[in-house]
Amino acid sequence: MKVAKITKGASLIIYSPLLVETVLFSSSMAEGSGSVSLAEMETAFKKFAVHGDTKATGKEMTGKNFAKLCKDCKVIDGKGVTITDVDIIFSKVKAKSARVITFEQFTQALVELAPKRFKGKSQEEAQQLLYGLIAGKEPANVGVTKAVKAGATDRLTDSSKYTGSHKERFDETGKGKGKAGRQDIPDTSGYSLAEETHARASGTSFHLHSAMANKGPSYGLSREVQSKIDKKYDPELEERLVEWIVAQCGPSAGRPQPGKQGFQTWLKDGCILCELINSLYKDSKPVKRIQNSSMAFKQMELISQFLTAAEKYGVTKTDIFQTVDLWEGKDLAAVQMTLMSLGSLAVTKTDGCYRGDPNWFHRKAQENKRDFTDEQLKEGQSVIGLQMGSNRGASQAGMTGYGRPRQIL
Repeated sequence: MKVAKITKGASLIIYSPLLVETVLFSSSMAEGSGSVSLAEMETAFKKFAVHGDTKATGKEMTGKNFAKLCKDCKVIDGKGVTITDVDIIFSKVKAKSARVITFEQFTQALVELAPKRFKGKSQEEAQQLLYGLIAGKEPANVGVTKAVKAGATDRLTDSSKYTGSHKERFDETGKGKGKAGRQDIPDTSGYSLAEETHARASGTSFHLHSAMANKGPSYGLSREVQSKIDKKYDPELEERLVEWIVAQCGPSAGRPQPGKQGFQTWLKDGCILCELINSLYKDSKPVKRIQNSSMAFKQMELISQFLTAAEKYGVTKTDIFQTVDLWEGKDLAAVQMTLMSLGSLAVTKTDGCYRGDPNWFHRKAQENKRDFTDEQLKEGQSVIGLQMGSNRGASQAGMTGYGRPRQIL
């Protein structure tokens, strides 16, 4: 059994091949006040254990950090103790399938390293000398470049002197605000701070506003792109789609206010769209549950269910709009295109589910299959296609060479 040191009134670690125990010794067994306590060793152990890993707890140490401790604390001298010795002892004290060691296993490793580092010393004296190398130490950041705050560098790195948009990225203490400092996060609630405060004070419940998201104005290229998208919206097509949806879903669907914003508000919650796709089926309805809700994610979920059902109905992916195109009003022309494609499929199918004027939508091309007999197919094999030319009345009579032959002199 190997016995490690001891401080006055502190714990003594006794190591055996099978067991590591902590035994409390009385102050009469101490050897003086110059010895290193286990508390100091554990502090150094935690500092090196968390080095380079923000998620580390300090209770376990990797082999890489153990090697760094031995290197920074001069345990590795290149003679008695080498990096190879450190790796071998680390593998010896750790658990069989583990990649880390605990503090108890760490102290056991020091017991193995002590006689190698301080040859000619007793086991107890060697351990105390080794503890002295480690106690109070912390990882050295060798090779890390530090910012030199002088002159122009000091001015460029001082956040209190920033102006404009750069100033908004830092708080009063100079700490970065993260994402909140880099972009404007729109308030989609539709309520001002005064309205919300009044509602809370009066005990009135409030919900998300059903209008478009509260986004700031766009400028430059973004404004130009949005303007081109808005010009694709067709008011005449809007009237036709409204008539079809009302005819398909019934008077309970209501009617929107004329204009793009009224059309978007009418369809935004997804309920009418789900009722529309359900009305195109006789028995099995694609959307099982349609529940009106003022919550944003519920509304977008219904829109997503409509889009999935529309794709299964036959609408191509290129004709299907995105959920944000309708819910945020980004591209209502794409919404019109999806409904037009859905109406064309409905009027083409002869299942009796379509309601309304058949002339509202164009019919899609249908298959015109032909059946030919074997005799007709054989006759076709002997026919020379017109793209081959004509062989009627053709002969070589009267044909002469074109031009004079080449004269060789």
